[in-house]
Amino acid sequence: MELLTDREKQVFFALHKLNTATVQGIAKETLINRTALYHTLELLTTKGLVTPLKKDFTTVFQPILLQDFELWSKKQVTDMESELKGMKETISASEKPESNLYSQIHYYEGLEPIQRMYYNTLRDNERKEILAITDYSKAYGTMSDFFEKEYFPDRVKKGITVKSLLPASNLGKRDLARKKELLREMKVNDVFKDFGIEINVFNNDVMIVAFDEKKPTGIMIKNAIISEAFRRIFTFIWERS
Repeated sequence: MELLTDREKQVFFALHKLNTATVQGIAKETLINRTALYHTLELLTTKGLVTPLKKDFTTVFQPILLQDFELWSKKQVTDMESELKGMKETISASEKPESNLYSQIHYYEGLEPIQRMYYNTLRDNERKEILAITDYSKAYGTMSDFFEKEYFPDRVKKGITVKSLLPASNLGKRDLARKKELLREMKVNDVFKDFGIEINVFNNDVMIVAFDEKKPTGIMIKNAIISEAFRRIFTFIWERS
């Protein structure tokens, strides 16, 4: 959730530095062209964060006090949480009960959607386990910072373990050395070398990600029969690796 755009923040910070300023003064401080600046000041004024004042036949702009900005920020968060709750209730009321759905399929494209997709493996994970087949090199090449800084720590905090099948690689050796720390069992099978994808099986779900560096793509399938088939395939390979 973003309360202010980067440009709005830039102008708001500049005004706090200058206390009050004309458009010319703000433009000089921020190096934002006047057309864009007028639009940004209008947005900040509408939000109640900036007040235009007439002074000596010109208009100057003054930001609200820091303590007032803190109150404004808290109100925005409260309002957005309330709106989100209302939207979720409306959507839930209009959806069919999940138990009546034979399967669900969702598609994801782009880095941020794929990152959100990974978090599906941590929500309501009843078995506290993920079965993973991963092309390690491609996965880390596309998602490394997200894995190390966000997803792995959050998964470990939730106590969700991973059984991982992967091809031999230096990255794999590194993670093999810290498998206890990562709550991970690992077995090497080079049939997955240059696989280019990751498959995660958990609950009644199968997640498949294709690691295209420019635009990673994923699909999430919720289906008891499909997930059980993948689970048996995984177990067959695991026992022979």
